[in-house]
Amino acid sequence: MSAALERVVDPELDLNVVELGLIHELRVDSTGSVHVVLALTTPECPLVGVLGEQVMGEVKKTAGVRRIEVKLDPGLEWDPAQLNPEAREKFRRMFGDDASTRR
Repeated sequence: MSAALERVVDPELDLNVVELGLIHELRVDSTGSVHVVLALTTPECPLVGVLGEQVMGEVKKTAGVRRIEVKLDPGLEWDPAQLNPEAREKFRRMFGDDASTRR
C-alpha cells in the first residue's frame, strides 16, 4: 500500500504524501477494505480535493482492494520535522529554515 501512496504527490511541494509524513493512519483488512487518514501541511490547503482524489485513484490500482475510505483531516498537526531527511532538505531549500505551517 505504501507504493501506491508514494505515487500521490503534493503538486505544490513536489513531494509524495509518504515523504511528507502526511499518512496519519493506514488500515487494510482481510476483506480488502482500506482506510486512510491524511494530515494536511496547512489547514487551508487548497489542494485537499486533488490529494483525496489522487489517494483514491492510486489505492484503487492495488490488487485486492475492494473498498476505500479516505479522510483528509485539516485538524491533524503537521510539521516539517515529519519529513524524511531527503524531503526535509528539499523543503528547507524551498521555504527556508523557519517555514511555518500557520498552525
